[in-house]
Amino acid sequence: MTQRHLTEEDIDDFVRDVLSESRREGVEEHLLLCEHCRNYVDGLDQLVAGLRITAGTAGPVLVVRTAAATLEAAQLSGEERSWVF
Repeated sequence: MTQRHLTEEDIDDFVRDVLSESRREGVEEHLLLCEHCRNYVDGLDQLVAGLRITAGTAGPVLVVRTAAATLEAAQLSGEERSWVF
């Protein structure tokens, strides 16, 4: 089965924290499973954080990287995980 990637609009809205709660849940679930999109979001997140620091307006830190790393570690160990966002 071919996995679809998130749209640029969804990723942009996610990074800017303007998604509806239901859409955010879908995007977060996708990011837990899709390394490609997670890396893309991670790069944008770092860019936005750098721009905020430059502008003097630090924003909220995304937790997807931590959740993804935890999921990956759990999968490698064979441990079952459930996620609540």
